[in-house]
Amino acid sequence: MRDVAAVIRAVLEPGRGPRRFVVPGHHVTGRELYSTLSRVAGRRLPHVDLPAGVLAPQLRATDHLMARLPARLRYPAESEGVEIVGRDTRLDDRPARTELGIVPLPLEDSLRDTARWLVGSGRLHPARAPALG
Repeated sequence: MRDVAAVIRAVLEPGRGPRRFVVPGHHVTGRELYSTLSRVAGRRLPHVDLPAGVLAPQLRATDHLMARLPARLRYPAESEGVEIVGRDTRLDDRPARTELGIVPLPLEDSLRDTARWLVGSGRLHPARAPALG
């Protein structure tokens, strides 16, 4: 990836007019996500893929319950996340990749960084975290 100053200069290039960019990321299925998480964790992470229509009603009820519980007891999912995943929205990030030279970090690196942050912020017990080496 280019340095931030170079990206800003490229976005503000005179004479190009108004433009919008979607920063690249990874569009993966649940199976791909859990497969990658399992590799990062160095262990099998069992999961079940369920249709959003099955999960959404239960998670809406869970949202209300979780709001009343202490943070340490909250379930790490919510109805909004299921709705977003269920929409399977794909965005075209080619302009950011080609014009600005922005490419996403490898998914494994992003997941490992997220786990480090979750442990460091106290949101994930270290024993439940992947190998962070």
